[in-house]
Amino acid sequence: MTGIRYLHFQRREVVLLQRAANFPAETRQIGAIGAAGLLGRLLGALIFGGLVDRHGRKTLYRLYPLIIATFGATSALSPNALWLILLQVFVGMGVVNQPLHT
Repeated sequence: MTGIRYLHFQRREVVLLQRAANFPAETRQIGAIGAAGLLGRLLGALIFGGLVDRHGRKTLYRLYPLIIATFGATSALSPNALWLILLQVFVGMGVVNQPLHT
């Protein structure tokens, strides 16, 4: 199942980069948009991993959709590439901890 999840995230990055091609940004900023999601996943695993062990999965699984929806909608309204990069880090933090079956 981990391989399927990995492929899903890779597909998400490709779609994100295709959409970013229409965003008024430089080439290095477009690359940073994709890398920001990966950075967010790393930070999310490090931060929320311990919290899940301490407070329980059910409690924190209610938080992840809120993180994804809030920062995902905000990133859709981002005024420039810098804001989009920052917000994609937070989206990645929520995405990494989503259970596979949802």
